[in-house]
Amino acid sequence: MVHTHSNFVTSWDYATGWYGDYVSQAVVDLMTDRGMMELTGTISRAAAWQAILPAYTAGQKVAIKINLNNASCGDDHQIIDALPQPVNSVILGLKAIGVSESDIWVYDVTHGWHNGEMPARLVSKVTALYPGVQFHSNEGGCSTALGYSTTQMVHFNVPPIGQSATARSAMHWSRRPT
Repeated sequence: MVHTHSNFVTSWDYATGWYGDYVSQAVVDLMTDRGMMELTGTISRAAAWQAILPAYTAGQKVAIKINLNNASCGDDHQIIDALPQPVNSVILGLKAIGVSESDIWVYDVTHGWHNGEMPARLVSKVTALYPGVQFHSNEGGCSTALGYSTTQMVHFNVPPIGQSATARSAMHWSRRPT
């Protein structure tokens, strides 16, 4: 597990406009690269992403799950949701290992009270840099609807006693490739 921080990543004054408009893409890219290289013990963006996805082959789809529990298509509130800058940094890394934009799916297919809607202010900042990336949610509107199935669910194995699912996941992602 790694942690990155920069005092220069945002210039928002906590009053003017949407906070996401005041995040530096360049600083987020540097933070993401630094974190990925530290996590994998590599010295380049491409090597780091190759270490994370060693079995990737051209044509495979890569999904980026983001959290938009507070979002709607045209939202204009300040309630925190995923920001476009980290999404762009992940896409930059994926492209470094040859993932085509059309094979990258950004999604939030949730269920219940939230339909995984993709706000235009997020989608537009991603597609300005990566127009071929696809956005998917439960319903159409601001993204392509994939739907939600009550019968096709992701199941998680219960971790061993004394080991939380978060710790188990962190241990998996923090392993350095051999």
